[in-house]
Amino acid sequence: MLLAAVCVGACGSGKAARSGAGRASPAPSPRPPAARIGLTLRQQVGQVLVIAFGGTTAPGYVRRALREGRAAGVILFGSNVVSHAQVRALTASLQGLLNWRDGEWDEAERLFRRAHELAEQVGWSEVAFSALFGLAITLRDRGNVTGATTAFAQALDVCERAGLIAQSIQATSARAVTLALAGKPEQAREAAEEAVELAERLHYPIGAAAALEADGATTPGAEGVERLQAARNHWTDLGRPLDAARCTLLIGRALSAYDPEAAPAALEEAVATYEGLGVRPQAQRARELAAG
Repeated sequence: MLLAAVCVGACGSGKAARSGAGRASPAPSPRPPAARIGLTLRQQVGQVLVIAFGGTTAPGYVRRALREGRAAGVILFGSNVVSHAQVRALTASLQGLLNWRDGEWDEAERLFRRAHELAEQVGWSEVAFSALFGLAITLRDRGNVTGATTAFAQALDVCERAGLIAQSIQATSARAVTLALAGKPEQAREAAEEAVELAERLHYPIGAAAALEADGATTPGAEGVERLQAARNHWTDLGRPLDAARCTLLIGRALSAYDPEAAPAALEEAVATYEGLGVRPQAQRARELAAG
């Protein structure tokens, strides 16, 4: 039984197409070929690919596919749904990812906040965490560092309440990077050390990569760059190019402080990776850093 589709790209940016139980709404027509000029083949496929998954929580690979432009959206069936509030929380969270990818910060923030509110109503900790994590990243990327750190703290509260240890490593690591970017080195270093300690205890590959990234972002000079390069390699080995691109961007920022001649090459590499993934707002930010 088809209940909903959450689409972007070929289905329209960040919009949800819903149907009644047992019948699907007709999908909007694909964009004309002219709209795909300049896109890689991977991006063109991503504009028309809609994926399904099992269970009531979107797996990590689904969320990554949306963030990285490898899918236009998801399609939900009866097996994905347990209640009206639950499916609304799920779709709002996924739509938030799509709007983040397009740089539509206001809409992404609204959707993540709505997803968190609904997830808390039904006691759905995984989606509550995902919504708060997405909200924090959105606020960070739009320049609201104070709001981002608050959202990360809320996400960590959910982790503690629900025993989400693996997710807590990612949130603590991302918080450390955010604090470093905000020019708060002592707080950033404290958060990074906490993330490293958690990662060492859990032996979780994604957590290890995230903690190493935080460690590199909060360590000055060449040593920090070396750790960021190691983190980038970890993310690449895990098949997570968007996270690897973020490390490359952090490497470029770090190099600009002590090796300005080497910084542009790293930043241009970040631009190329973000462009290849279709995440143009991040590509533009890297381009601005390279030019500045």
